[in-house]
Amino acid sequence: MAMTDYLENKVLNAIFKGETYTGPSKFYLTLFTAGPDDTGGGTEVSDSAYVRQEIIFSDIMDGTVSNTNAIEFAPAAVNYGVITHIGIYDSQTGGNLLFYKQLAVPIVAGQSVGVSVQTGELTVSLD
Repeated sequence: MAMTDYLENKVLNAIFKGETYTGPSKFYLTLFTAGPDDTGGGTEVSDSAYVRQEIIFSDIMDGTVSNTNAIEFAPAAVNYGVITHIGIYDSQTGGNLLFYKQLAVPIVAGQSVGVSVQTGELTVSLD
């Protein structure tokens, strides 16, 4: 996953400038129909049934973390469209985009179709 400028600046300032950065206590997976970039943006899914879903990460092993919980987005009340990207935020609403990734295979989430991520399928590493 790519790190956003927001998070890169926080990490670099902590390492090289000694500035304090306290990471978020919770993380949330989000779905996008148009991709964000290093500065944020993108088009997040908008639907009455859609809510960012909490991600619980594993302990760090070999520079990588992965989700320890199954992540389930409720079936869409309307057609979400084609989900092309995912992101990790530090808040369930608003907040800061920390990481994002384009999906290798876009997901078509039509009406009454949910989206799920199985345990261990979402990984983050700093390469």
